[in-house]
Amino acid sequence: MKQTIPFFKTIAKSFNPLEYDELSDTSNKETTKYFFSYLFLGFVLLVLLLIPTFVSLTGQLESEFSKFDKLSLNIEHQMNEEANIEIAGRHLFRIDTRAKELNLTSETFLITSSYLYKENYKFPFSNEVKQIKLGEYKNLVDNKSFVSQLLTIISVLLMPSLLILGYGYLVIKYALIIIIASGLALILSRVLKFDITYLEILKICVFSTTPLILLDIIRVAFNFNFYYLNYAVYAIFVILGIGITGEFEERGVKKKRLKRRHKKDYVEIDHVKF
Repeated sequence: MKQTIPFFKTIAKSFNPLEYDELSDTSNKETTKYFFSYLFLGFVLLVLLLIPTFVSLTGQLESEFSKFDKLSLNIEHQMNEEANIEIAGRHLFRIDTRAKELNLTSETFLITSSYLYKENYKFPFSNEVKQIKLGEYKNLVDNKSFVSQLLTIISVLLMPSLLILGYGYLVIKYALIIIIASGLALILSRVLKFDITYLEILKICVFSTTPLILLDIIRVAFNFNFYYLNYAVYAIFVILGIGITGEFEERGVKKKRLKRRHKKDYVEIDHVKF
């Protein structure tokens, strides 16, 4: 009978390979739900840990621009119609260098041949449009503070899309790890005549991502270099989980394991009398 285990209790169990025999009996739906939920929780934690880095982004960019003695822009352009850039349904940029001056409409930034227009938010009263003459900002070093602030604003506006892409990337990454690890484990178990089903192996590989994701969060948030130790830990959890859940087949005896709830009781079909 398939089990439903509370989410946070499952997290605790996933850090103990001795519990993988029970976890491998979790339903397919609950296992999938756990994978996406735990990964999302880890992603949110990672974002929270990276907030201080993001807050200091403007200062970091300004510091890096200070390393240049000279850095200027000289762009040649010719347009036949205006260009619009939308990200996640938000009208971010409108570019029309055919005119010197235009009015800001629904976009956040408007660039003409001579000016950059941007909204200065003064909620809850009104929004003010700021007009910036581009010729004065061609030298990026002299205007590193403004350029750094502009890049930070753009990063903030892109953040929702970046978060969605980031979570999607992690789902694909760990799903591939699970598929590859379960495939290799299945091949080895059949070669070694180890009695365990593919579904059990697959679930063990899913729950083994629990420590792997935590180590990856620490690695990214605190800039630690584990030298692939995180993957070694994952492999150890998978191997221990499979070893505890399955068993070697006896020579000349074909066995079918009948798992009972919370118990490692097996029945050898050859010894059953009808």
